[in-house]
Amino acid sequence: MIDITLRAVLCTILLAQAGTAQQLAAPTDAAAGANSLPIAFAPLADVVAKAAAPAWVKPGARLVFRVSTTDPEPPAPGKDRLAGGTMLQVFDVAGVVGRETAVVSHSFFKGLNGGLAMGGTNSTWEVAGGNANWLNPDLLAKAAELAKDPKARLSVADQDVLIDGQTYKTQVFVLLTDRDRTSIAVDRASGVFVRQLYSKLVDGQQRPAYLSELVSMRQVELKGSNADVPGWVAQTPKLKYAGTKTKQIPGAFPYVTEVKVDYSLQKIVGRIAIYKSTMVATGIGGGTSELMYFSMPGVFGGPWVAPELLADLKAEQVLDREPGTGGSLTVDRVWHTGDGRAMVTLSETAPGYSVSSSYDRASGALMSVKIVNGEMFDTVEVTYQGNQ
Repeated sequence: MIDITLRAVLCTILLAQAGTAQQLAAPTDAAAGANSLPIAFAPLADVVAKAAAPAWVKPGARLVFRVSTTDPEPPAPGKDRLAGGTMLQVFDVAGVVGRETAVVSHSFFKGLNGGLAMGGTNSTWEVAGGNANWLNPDLLAKAAELAKDPKARLSVADQDVLIDGQTYKTQVFVLLTDRDRTSIAVDRASGVFVRQLYSKLVDGQQRPAYLSELVSMRQVELKGSNADVPGWVAQTPKLKYAGTKTKQIPGAFPYVTEVKVDYSLQKIVGRIAIYKSTMVATGIGGGTSELMYFSMPGVFGGPWVAPELLADLKAEQVLDREPGTGGSLTVDRVWHTGDGRAMVTLSETAPGYSVSSSYDRASGALMSVKIVNGEMFDTVEVTYQGNQ
């Protein structure tokens, strides 16, 4: 998905699967993140922790996966089978620091009306040489050697994998246990796990439970991606926003909740500013929620972007299109406030939702955002309230 504006705030407000980031301090021990490797490659954890990132892993790299789940277990007597579902998972590389990679992930679910419902976001440090989504292709030979041990119950074979009309040259690793079967197709050129299939042994048969397939892989090129973090960011420990969230279910009265969101700067690592976003909501279902988030100069998702990205923009200009989801990022308008502040409003639209975000053109600071999550019947509007 196009890097969505203030996604961290939105996901906190919507209380939708927002995960707390892991290893949010500056990278220290790359091996600590190796546990995200698929179990089939677990014996290589120490080797992977010392490996470099694949050549394509750099700021702006994006992977989009389609994930389907189903319950392989038969329902209990008198109970219905648990429902499965389909979602899109988007992984954006924020940066590479040593042997670790900063990754921001977003989830989108298929809504009842066929559009995308915005789900959760997460910011994590992942081992650059290999994790849950890729393995440095230089390590494929070592991975294949694991299959030589009969106790490993691992097999490997070269195979062409066809996904959405595109053929990938892969090595397919299959791990069997007494309870389940895991198959991972690794693209030999990039090391990306283009297909992962997990099935569980139920009543003597392997029944699919999880399928992940690569939808798109590309480099998002936006002006300002290589800029430094604006100088004012390090001098601004906290940014404050406030507004409302309105739930408008068809046929029902709207329900409005007041929300306050603070972005507290934790530290800056290279071109990555690490924030803790705290949301306080009033009313029914209110409370306090926290979310860690990486903010970068050329990636929307936090309380600022690089001023270089906003320079020279013109109304109706298309900045990016995401083939994996059908979304687009455009310049809605270039304008001035009553007191003469130069502003730029960017709009992201995709089936099921829209986002309009207004930035101060000189500093890159986010001043307001309106998010319509149509499939969830939610509208969120927040404006900048000040800093400290």
